Amino acid sequence: MNPEQCDPAVLEALIRKERTWVYPWIGILFGIALGIFIGHPLSMLAHEFYNSLNSGAPVDLRGAFFHSFHVHMWPMTLIFAGFGGITWGFIGFILQRLRESRLRLDAAHRELLRQARYLNTYLTVSSMVAQCLDPHELLEAVLNVIMETVSAEEASVLLLDEDQANFRFYSVEGPAKQCLMAVTFPADKGIAGSILQTQRSEVINDVQRDPRFFDELDSKSGLVTQNLIAIPLTAGEEKIGVMEVLNKSGGEPFTDEERLLLDSIAEEIAFAIRNARIFEYVINTYCKQRQGQKSCKGCQRPLRSWTPCVKYLENSL
Repeated sequence: MNPEQCDPAVLEALIRKERTWVYPWIGILFGIALGIFIGHPLSMLAHEFYNSLNSGAPVDLRGAFFHSFHVHMWPMTLIFAGFGGITWGFIGFILQRLRESRLRLDAAHRELLRQARYLNTYLTVSSMVAQCLDPHELLEAVLNVIMETVSAEEASVLLLDEDQANFRFYSVEGPAKQCLMAVTFPADKGIAGSILQTQRSEVINDVQRDPRFFDELDSKSGLVTQNLIAIPLTAGEEKIGVMEVLNKSGGEPFTDEERLLLDSIAEEIAFAIRNARIFEYVINTYCKQRQGQKSCKGCQRPLRSWTPCVKYLENSL
């Protein structure tokens, strides 16, 4: 079982596979063997002692073990077989229950660890959003955290341009970063375009067979997309773009639990991007109104606070 998952159906299938129904049969065979090789000689020995007591003749140990094998064998053989079957059947039942309990405890432990890791990821991203005003710096950190959490090889954020007609890669983390940062493509193309329109996140574990797949991006980047999670970025009713996480490590499929985690993070990211845009717009407008149209050219972008504008005003008084 994958240590990252706790699928009840998989767990039950594993338990059924581990059923110890074979133990009673082992017990019966073992009992038959005991009956043949121990029960029969013991019964014959008892028979010889009984005859010796009645007749006064010495006990024939050789005869007790080797003569009339088939005559006195079956009663003791059946007794030992029944005893062995019951004993080993009971042992098998106990072992089966212990095995099932251990599997369920292990699965519950893995589930708790997974939930704790997801919660820690969400809290980490929320803290980053609250502290960082630079959207590029924020997304770089967030995408790396997401990739580590879901074991992905690539992650990106695609934003709509001002005309809402094209996607551009606003932030990319992974091997194809340098190739994709300059790429734009129509907002109605590919899986990203579909996600933007439907506003529903999806897990796609066989991307190459998906008819919506826009393979030109793989051609430009040299990346081979195997599977992905695509999440719409929406701030209120405003469509911001799409976040994608690609190619889970080891060829494993992405899960719905990972999709739900990214859904919760995507909302934080969308509002952070929108707030950063509003912040930039307000500062630019303020500077141009108070200090002239060219006043913002000397300020480093993106602005992280009001400090440059305040210092400018203090020096001009």
